[in-house]
Amino acid sequence: MYKILLVVRCLFYFFFSIVCISCNLKSSQQIQIEKMEFLLDLYPDSVYFVLDSLINENDLNEICFAKSCLLVSKAADKTDKRLLSVTDYEKVLCWYIDCGTIDEQGQINYYLGRSYLEDMQYEKAMNAYLHALSLFKKIQDYDSAAYVSSYIADLFEIQNDPESAQRNYELAAEYFYKSGNTRSYTLALKDIARELAFQDSCELALSYLERADSLAFVLQDSIVKIAVYNSFGNVYRIMKRYADSEKYLLRAAAIDTVMCGIPNLLALSDLYIEVGDWDRASDYLAQVENNKSGLYIDMVKYNQYKLYKVQGKYKEALFYLEQYQDVFDSSVIASNEANLLEMEKKYDKLKVQQENQRLKLSQQIYVILFILSIFILLVVSLVYVLFKKRAKDKIHSQKAEILQFNIDVLNLSFELEQKKRLLDSMKKECLVKNKLEDEIKSLNEELNRIKKKQLLNSAIGKKLLLLSQKHIPGNTKVLISEKMFKAIEKEVKIVYPKFKSQILELCPGISDSDWRYCCFLLFNFDVKSEAILLCVNPASVWTRHFRMRQRLNIQLDKGSLYDYLINDVLSD
Repeated sequence: MYKILLVVRCLFYFFFSIVCISCNLKSSQQIQIEKMEFLLDLYPDSVYFVLDSLINENDLNEICFAKSCLLVSKAADKTDKRLLSVTDYEKVLCWYIDCGTIDEQGQINYYLGRSYLEDMQYEKAMNAYLHALSLFKKIQDYDSAAYVSSYIADLFEIQNDPESAQRNYELAAEYFYKSGNTRSYTLALKDIARELAFQDSCELALSYLERADSLAFVLQDSIVKIAVYNSFGNVYRIMKRYADSEKYLLRAAAIDTVMCGIPNLLALSDLYIEVGDWDRASDYLAQVENNKSGLYIDMVKYNQYKLYKVQGKYKEALFYLEQYQDVFDSSVIASNEANLLEMEKKYDKLKVQQENQRLKLSQQIYVILFILSIFILLVVSLVYVLFKKRAKDKIHSQKAEILQFNIDVLNLSFELEQKKRLLDSMKKECLVKNKLEDEIKSLNEELNRIKKKQLLNSAIGKKLLLLSQKHIPGNTKVLISEKMFKAIEKEVKIVYPKFKSQILELCPGISDSDWRYCCFLLFNFDVKSEAILLCVNPASVWTRHFRMRQRLNIQLDKGSLYDYLINDVLSD
């Protein structure tokens, strides 16, 4: 009894130690993430560097990985760095859907949409944005909802849809207003005005800009003022009110300390090249060239080229065009090299993550095997002790039973030998029969597989498969034409020559449309694909299957109509 208690005590202490170690490791990772969250506002660069390294090394558990991805995304926003890859966000989204709050789910969908946008996957980006927007609206987080609406509008602008972009900027402005974010509300008004100008509604655009200008005056935010004044200048230029355009572009340039007013001065030079005031265009270009920052050098060269070209000075124009082309080519090369470097970094990151995942999995397997081995050893020890105790109690009774057993064995040996010979002969016959049945069954299955493959690889089969994978919004017509139905019937007659006669045995008065539908069923499309091809909803597909079973007098306990046609009708 003492040995049993000792083994049980060892088991208890062993598993208690494992649980304690696991809890300490988990809490250690979580404490590190909490420290990063505390330092996010003070040192976003450091937080981004530390967490990005941890994510790349794949050295975090599932919970900490999810929280790290959210924190590193916020740090990337604050430091204007690249977001994580789509793969990382898709992996994290699954965890947040199961364990995260609605706000966290909305944020991850928002960052996932931006990551899709960087990869130019516009449709997926739109879906992620819309999901994030619905989640933020659900918890009435209007500020976050407004930013998502702005990104949706940006996406519509990329796709050259100013009306949709305008609607979403208006929605963003409404949400910014509700959240009390006056600065972003002002910029949203400016964005609405831009989209209206694209739609030739310049007067209405000016009314929005006037509201934005009054708010910018109250805010006294230079960046907001520059954006509003620049928009005024661009709208007035579209309206050909060049004096007003110049006034606002000069205002924007005067308060632009970051870019030294260069973008607005370039806009002014371009404006006066357009109107034919070459002296003023030259003056503004000279102001840009006198600036030693080297910003927008390519646009300076291009505007010089346009100026000399309209003046008829083709030699000078060609000189500046060549300089512009050199700068442009250098920029393209640098951009391509940067993109290549980024792709190499992503590839290296993926390799490191896969290798770390493999090593971690191997380590976990070894740990599990080690724990399992110890557990089995302890359990075996316990079982051995119990078995040894019980064996001592039963040993005497077993001796008598063994003696009687030996006598019975001698009596039954002769009878067993006779039956054994009879059984051997019966087994041989049974094995031959079973082997033949298995071969027949295997051949039938192979034949059905080949015929099914022949159907699907036929021209009409490939065409049906292609059509079933297309999604045509607003379609109300059956995708299978009369000609295609005839091709289906022809192909079925080639693959299954006796199919029609077998169907007629089930239903002698079957109609042409039902016969063609039976042929179509042999292609074994799922309910969704069949609904797309026949332009009906999935419920109608089930109804048609049920009615076809009634017409053919088929009673199905399990399996589909296709299985019945293949296994019962065509197998006869």
